[in-house]
Amino acid sequence: MSNPPPTTVKGNGGERLVRRVLPSLLLVAFVVAAYSNSFPGVFLFDDIYHIVENERIRQLWPPWDLLSVERPVVEFSLAVNYAFGGLNLWGYHAFNLVVHILAALTLFGLVRRTITSCQSRGRKPTDTPIVTWLAPGALIGRVDPYDVNGAAVFAFAVALLWAVHPLQTQSVTYVIQRGESLMGLFYLLTLYCAIRGLHSSRRLGWYTAAIIACALGMASKAVMVTVPVMMFVYDHVFLRKGASGRRWVLYAGLAATWGVLWICGVTGDILDPEAHRSHVGFGYHGITPLKYAATQPGVILNYLQLCFWPDGLCLDYDWPVASTAIVIVPPALVVLLLLGATAWGLVRRSWLGFVGAWFFVILAPTSSFIPIKDLAFEHRMYLPLAAVLAVVLFGGKTRLDALFGRLSTGRNVMKWTGGVATVVVAMLLTHGTYQRNKDYRSDLAIWADVAAKRPHNARARVAVGNALLARNRVDEAIAAYREAVAIRADFADGQCALGMGLARKGALDEAVTAYRESLRLDPNLAKAHYNLGNALNRLGKIEESIRSFRESLRIQPRFADAHCNLGNALAAQWQLDEAMTEYREAIRIRPGLANAHKGLGDVLVRLGRVGEAVAAFKEAIHIQPDYANAHANLAAAYFDRGEYEKAARYAREALRIDPAHAAAAETLNAAQAAISLHGRH
Repeated sequence: MSNPPPTTVKGNGGERLVRRVLPSLLLVAFVVAAYSNSFPGVFLFDDIYHIVENERIRQLWPPWDLLSVERPVVEFSLAVNYAFGGLNLWGYHAFNLVVHILAALTLFGLVRRTITSCQSRGRKPTDTPIVTWLAPGALIGRVDPYDVNGAAVFAFAVALLWAVHPLQTQSVTYVIQRGESLMGLFYLLTLYCAIRGLHSSRRLGWYTAAIIACALGMASKAVMVTVPVMMFVYDHVFLRKGASGRRWVLYAGLAATWGVLWICGVTGDILDPEAHRSHVGFGYHGITPLKYAATQPGVILNYLQLCFWPDGLCLDYDWPVASTAIVIVPPALVVLLLLGATAWGLVRRSWLGFVGAWFFVILAPTSSFIPIKDLAFEHRMYLPLAAVLAVVLFGGKTRLDALFGRLSTGRNVMKWTGGVATVVVAMLLTHGTYQRNKDYRSDLAIWADVAAKRPHNARARVAVGNALLARNRVDEAIAAYREAVAIRADFADGQCALGMGLARKGALDEAVTAYRESLRLDPNLAKAHYNLGNALNRLGKIEESIRSFRESLRIQPRFADAHCNLGNALAAQWQLDEAMTEYREAIRIRPGLANAHKGLGDVLVRLGRVGEAVAAFKEAIHIQPDYANAHANLAAAYFDRGEYEKAARYAREALRIDPAHAAAAETLNAAQAAISLHGRH
């Protein structure tokens, strides 16, 4: 029996336009509603290193420093945000939300065109997930099994549920994970443009667009490496046999974009066992490839559980390495069964084989055997979630078909039931995403949530302590740090954090003990050497503090604060030339480090170069207008130059900021006396 030809939607041009545009507008509205409360908050976790402390993003042009990293597109996007709003979080969240919306719209178009292209090529209805039941009649109208609306309805449902699912919050609300969403957008665009090229007279233009999108994705995150594979799987499942052979230009171009990963240094860092990366690749020795692979089936099942019931979302799972058969074997059997079903589907050229491959191939770089420090992170499900939702929606359609078939219910009732069910689920997921975003509004809230859900996560306890310390709740912070080291006795970061809390409390000897224990556990922990140097300096042990700062810089040469504090210690020993060198290096690394400019000014004053010192103090004040010491020292410098009016003005400003500033008060009195004396003469 031959397939009937595709039919067109009845109605005038305006109605057709509304029917084409309205689903996209509804999709955007749902996503905006879900993330409307995501704009406030704080920078979290890796945001601090990649954004707050990242000097590269302080300069947008020329972009060469931004392009010399592993993810240059992400770095450039952060620089754009900084150029327009500094560290104002609103702009960063707005960018992430726009990327997510564009990705959802692209997924909508990709699924719709996949279905309609299969229909136009005469594939059997059972070969493609044509759905005739999801949309309310008032929105789409009568839907024929072979009408393009059938594809649009299913695509809309997949994209909508994918976009508002709470599992996506980590990729959207956690700022630095825009790397995942940007990669996801370019991944979807690559496939979408390639599919458009199939049906366009300007095929080369669409293929070029696909290759450009693929290159941008490679420069966003290395998971993009799987795109050429998925393009081949797409050809195998959805196109006529032999069609892929006529697309060699596209395949050659997509394969060439793998070179982006090599240029960015990703390939060597991951594959080289001697690369000694700190968190990913065969050079990471925290876990063997075999143990990592044995642990991932359990992680994958957890991901699948969150797809269906996203109630246990967690920013930092600190997933334990699987070590017993009872933990390894059952999940592995389930995953092997799913892989077998995927392979069977690919052999049969079934769409189920494609969605199975979509799930496993995209997860492969992070959930197979390549060691990564963090075994589980929710953002890794950003794209794979779409495959799960497609299967669930089609399965739901099949069940409803069977149910209403037994009840002999009309097709309109079936369509309305499916449509209402989809909207209800979308609203529930939107509410879940909205509620989850509330956790991201405070560093203390999100880490308390992690600590509650993962009681044995020592890193979460340290993060809770850091949040408490920032609020000057020192005793509570110390208690959290002690919990962390009690959970993991070998946790060097925990001991280092405990030292920070004790130092803030004034218990410097105990802080030094904690720092030394941290360094016993990890001799290459630069921040522990740095903090130890600070504590020793406060104890008056200047020579020892200098050694600690130098050791910190040996491990981390671009540690601007360590250069600055080493300069302070050298200046205290009257090693002024060396101190000036350290201050200048700190400024070179981080031009916005006010302490370094102020320290440089102090040394220049002592060397008799007061004019240069004035410029250094002014720069410190420009960077940090409420820097009382810089105002006071600038006032003193002006006094030394005989510019008493300026000296008095800056001394008053120092006292406005800090009324108890003794040096500023002394300079002000001296300046006023000099002004009076000058007036009498």
